[in-house]
Amino acid sequence: MVLSPDFPLDATEMTWRWGARPLLAHAVVVATHADGPAAEVAVPDPCTRAILKGAVAPVTVAELAARVGAPVSAVRCVVQRLISAGFMRVDSHGDEGIASGTVKVVVAAATLETERSFIAAVGEPIPMRVRIPVAPRETATIESFFGRTIIRGEGLSIFMAGSPKHWNFRPLWDDEIRGALGMVILADPRFPDAAEVALASCHQHGLPHVLVAEHGPGLRVVTSAARHWARYALQITPGTPVLACDVRDHDSVTGVLRALVGHARTLTSEATS
Repeated sequence: MVLSPDFPLDATEMTWRWGARPLLAHAVVVATHADGPAAEVAVPDPCTRAILKGAVAPVTVAELAARVGAPVSAVRCVVQRLISAGFMRVDSHGDEGIASGTVKVVVAAATLETERSFIAAVGEPIPMRVRIPVAPRETATIESFFGRTIIRGEGLSIFMAGSPKHWNFRPLWDDEIRGALGMVILADPRFPDAAEVALASCHQHGLPHVLVAEHGPGLRVVTSAARHWARYALQITPGTPVLACDVRDHDSVTGVLRALVGHARTLTSEATS
């Protein structure tokens, strides 16, 4: 298990193969055996051990790559091997991240422009391309963005992962949601299917979510028309926050992220009481 500096994929691109379930750059992973004689013998390479020790607490693959100063594609391959060897696992308990200080949030927007604007308002949007099979000898490329921000006063580092734009490719949605605290759904009346797929995925996985019914310049308050559309056309469940947001404004986007964290905390508290 030696980390090689030369990998065929670039730092932000991966390929889905028929029957394969590769690890996404924003999957949350955690080490199961980072220290001890067994780890020293099984993982003798210092670079690989650095990756293993960097995941003592839940962390995304992309953030892990930044910590060790290696390409995301290379770190992803090493993490895959460590998972296969039983030294790491994919973390599926996003709500526990609130206590640890780092959480993953899925940003589901109908268009790349909206997704990028939302992430760029509070952090640096990093593009990622995923090639998926649509036929035995045909692939399609899906683009998304991811980024990171810190919510001051909450002590939380939030890793924002853009949603797949291939609405019918469920395995990609499943991997996107794994390890997430919740989802911000940037709904658009022009593309109702996008919001419906995002809502269905949240319901299927029991994922906390907030719905942004309007996201134009200067918006702060949801209009009655937008609230009615969200409640009746999208049929969102009672108790789901319906918000407005200026996706290009730092404070507005931060407010949406705070609302999601607060909503997730409330649901967790209700579930444990």
